[in-house]
Amino acid sequence: MITQEKINKEVKGIFWAVLAAIFIRIFIIDNFYVPTGSMIPTVLIWDRLFASKWNYGYSKHVIPYSPNLFEGRIFYTPPTRGEIVIFEMPNDDKKYVKRLIGLPGEKIQVKEGVLHINDIPSKLERIEDYPRADAAGNIKMAAQFIETLPDGFAHKIIKILDQNGEFQKETSYEYIVPKGHFFMMGDNRDESGDSRHQRQMGYVPEDYILSKAQFVWLSTDGKSGWLEPWKWPFSIRYSRFFQMIR
Repeated sequence: MITQEKINKEVKGIFWAVLAAIFIRIFIIDNFYVPTGSMIPTVLIWDRLFASKWNYGYSKHVIPYSPNLFEGRIFYTPPTRGEIVIFEMPNDDKKYVKRLIGLPGEKIQVKEGVLHINDIPSKLERIEDYPRADAAGNIKMAAQFIETLPDGFAHKIIKILDQNGEFQKETSYEYIVPKGHFFMMGDNRDESGDSRHQRQMGYVPEDYILSKAQFVWLSTDGKSGWLEPWKWPFSIRYSRFFQMIR
């Protein structure tokens, strides 16, 4: 027999479960869907990431709709170079995922295709080419490198090859990262809108840092929709399940 007391207990249990889920979603774990290829080969299009929110402390922008509860950050630990960070930008409700390259006060420049930090060149070691799909779905090869930053952090990047099999060796402006900001770059160096593009993104304010990418919890190839469940088993990239992001 269903009594009022049992109903009250069920309602109370649901209430606390929902409250706990909201707390975890706001302050502990972020779930991020990757819509672009700017972080290939590390993060792929249609990856779904778990990101931790406690690493860098909290600003009002970590909370949905950025309520004006306080200024600055509390429990703040600055992100370090090489980490993959999820962030927003002022006057933009989108979320972005990029690799942190430049810290406040540092000079960043790309010279002949080589990233320099405070005039110290990163080491580039070319490895096997990376197969990637263009906008039409055609597979093309990209030059792949292990880039070792001046402080020893190593990660993979790609550069697009032209019809002659050559990659661009661009030289950029000199960027001086302002106080309280960071310089972000995508691992897909030729197809990333990032801090190199000052009108598009520019430097990222520290208060807009949201979370640190940790691992992939689901990844698909984008060939099946929510209304096509019979295609789901063939669309999932099983090899990327719980792959750590570095």
